[in-house]
Amino acid sequence: MGASYQLAYIGLGSNLEAPIEQVRVALKELATLPLSGVVAASSLYASRPVGPQDQPDFINAVAALETRLSPLALLDQLQALEQQHRRRRQRHWGHAPSTWIYCSTPTTLSTRLGYASPTRK
Repeated sequence: MGASYQLAYIGLGSNLEAPIEQVRVALKELATLPLSGVVAASSLYASRPVGPQDQPDFINAVAALETRLSPLALLDQLQALEQQHRRRRQRHWGHAPSTWIYCSTPTTLSTRLGYASPTRK
């Protein structure tokens, strides 16, 4: 990929409906995003939920993505994939059949685009 691509890290996680398979499918689907390509992916790992503990543990992974999409266009693409997997944001840090988190540099933060952090208020 050329110099006009920027690197983005995508956090993925699921704790419902066969979470290992959900994350594996999500990693494959990242490769279908326009003007983008997956350049690396972590192993899958398990983690306890942050926030409410009345839910199953999560399966997580991180992918490095080179993209020519703007941060907000990438967020739109990721949220469209979430919707295809029936992601509903009903409770902060709640159950998730699949989760896609776009991690950005602070210079691209906006009211729609932020970062995931257990300590963020």
